[in-house]
Amino acid sequence: MLVEFSTLGLVAELNFRFERLTVIRLKIQIIMKYLLLFFLFLSSSVSATSYDVPSLNKLVSISDTIIEGKVVDVILMDYENNILDVKNARTGLGSGYMISITISIEETITSIYPPKKQVSVLLDPNSIIGYDSLKSSKLNKSFIFFLKGQNMSSAYPIFFWQELKEKEAIKEIAIKTKNEQHL
Repeated sequence: MLVEFSTLGLVAELNFRFERLTVIRLKIQIIMKYLLLFFLFLSSSVSATSYDVPSLNKLVSISDTIIEGKVVDVILMDYENNILDVKNARTGLGSGYMISITISIEETITSIYPPKKQVSVLLDPNSIIGYDSLKSSKLNKSFIFFLKGQNMSSAYPIFFWQELKEKEAIKEIAIKTKNEQHL
């Protein structure tokens, strides 16, 4: 009789421990699923808005026009071209906002189109850019801009400008590229 009670007690103890382990496994599986969903969401949102930083050679080769210019205005607009004044606005998929940069041309480094005094460039609406930070960091400052097409759109999403310190290197690449095209 004593043996039966201890066996039943052992079975009950093992059953209790097995149920505890099953509950712990289920909790771990749920946590793993949430982590997987989180990382999938994170990776999809990053890949949808990330771009490789192009080399100067690539920027020069894909550009019809390369200018030195000063950013004279940064405008936030909706998709109906209404000018907006929204603090901390960001562009990107689903935001409903676009950013236009107006550039006063100081020097045309190379262009296949007639020279202009000023251009407005609409930034890639799919890229996530902060309007306030862009305006405060670029307004009234000069850069080298890489443009394409007669409407002077950005030659590359986001990274279509370079600091003035790159000007001589850009000129050398532009001359080299032009000479190679004429061979």
